[in-house]
Amino acid sequence: MGMPEVPPPPDTGALSRLRGALRRMNAGSMLRTGGAAAVAQLIVVATMPIASRLFDEAAFGVLGLMVSLANILVLTLHLGYLDAVMAAESDEDADDLLRLVLALCIAGSVVNTAMVLTAIHFDILGYGKLPFWATGFVVVQSAAIALGFVFQQRLIRTRRFGPLAGSNIALGVGRGAGQVGFGLALPTPLGLVGAELFSRVAMAGFVIAHSPHALWSLAGRGHAMRALARRFGNFAGLRAGGLFLNGINLAMPTIIVAQHFSLTDVGVLSFALALIYAPIGLIQKAIGDIFTGTYRRALETDPSEAWHVFIQTALMLAGIGAGVAGILWAFGEPVFAFVFGDTWAAAGRTAELLAPMIGIMTLVIPLSASLNILRRPGVALVFNIMRVSAFGGFLVLVNPLALDYWQTVTAISAVSVFAYLGYGVAIVWINLRHSRLLADAA
Repeated sequence: MGMPEVPPPPDTGALSRLRGALRRMNAGSMLRTGGAAAVAQLIVVATMPIASRLFDEAAFGVLGLMVSLANILVLTLHLGYLDAVMAAESDEDADDLLRLVLALCIAGSVVNTAMVLTAIHFDILGYGKLPFWATGFVVVQSAAIALGFVFQQRLIRTRRFGPLAGSNIALGVGRGAGQVGFGLALPTPLGLVGAELFSRVAMAGFVIAHSPHALWSLAGRGHAMRALARRFGNFAGLRAGGLFLNGINLAMPTIIVAQHFSLTDVGVLSFALALIYAPIGLIQKAIGDIFTGTYRRALETDPSEAWHVFIQTALMLAGIGAGVAGILWAFGEPVFAFVFGDTWAAAGRTAELLAPMIGIMTLVIPLSASLNILRRPGVALVFNIMRVSAFGGFLVLVNPLALDYWQTVTAISAVSVFAYLGYGVAIVWINLRHSRLLADAA
């Protein structure tokens, strides 16, 4: 009898490299935080068939316009200092920058009120289609977004990824439960807007509750806050410009459709974006937050390891983006029609046309946080100048070219894809160059 065959030993070298790559990326935290975001958004997806029957297209159109305006005006509440929390050299400086944002939020809310009333009264950018009660929503919504994000930055900096995952759960559950609850009680645009506000307040409240109460104290920190405001003034100015234009860019699809088509068409676009962009965006952010905290720590300890973290995260995000885009492109319209009814088949077709944009954003947006760590906010500013110029040019061409809604959505997606491809190349080159400089210095 021959000797039994002995299986070859496992390739411990390959397994070791895989384990090392997962450890460098902090894949466990990515899985937990991204998983929490995914679970939360599954709740949103599960409740959307109910919401789509409780609210009509016009209600989603009003929501889309108001959310776009709120996202733009968030900038007036932090003036670019929010992202300086990650760029600060010490945790004490980071905490004082957070307090600075709190002070700015108080003053900025007054400015927001005046700006929203003006935008509605004078019909700026088509927002005259909004009721005047939209003012209260936009002011509180923008404050909740700013506070939620700045306290999340502190959690990321201190690598407290557990509460970070919980904040994603709070946002998703708040949105899903809010849409059903408000829809049953008040099936009007006001109810849909109330549900969105409820979800943002829930997220902000969660991260604030898991942060030290001392951060709310501004007493005795005025001198330090003013010194940091001067030190990071250039960073904040460039970042504020980029964020302002980014807010406009995110709102531009809705603005373009609102200017040239009906409120029903705006509702179709808003519904599609609410179902695909918000959930995917939250998962992007969940992975991006872990990447940011891990990458920042790696840059301080081992530049070569930091580059590996960057590349491995980019490859993972590229796979996720390709998968998401493929699913949307292949199944958008039939799935929307089956789940939400034939009324929303147009939203599914819209999702198919936006699939390439969602895929490239899934890759680029999480990696762009590295520019704040490297104190290169000017790159994002240049990118957003180019993108808003392209959107602005397209805005005035819709009528001369006699484009219909579908051709317009296709063009919006194409403009976004080309812009993000260029931005992605710039991000990779800057990080590679920085890693090499650090390695040479070591």
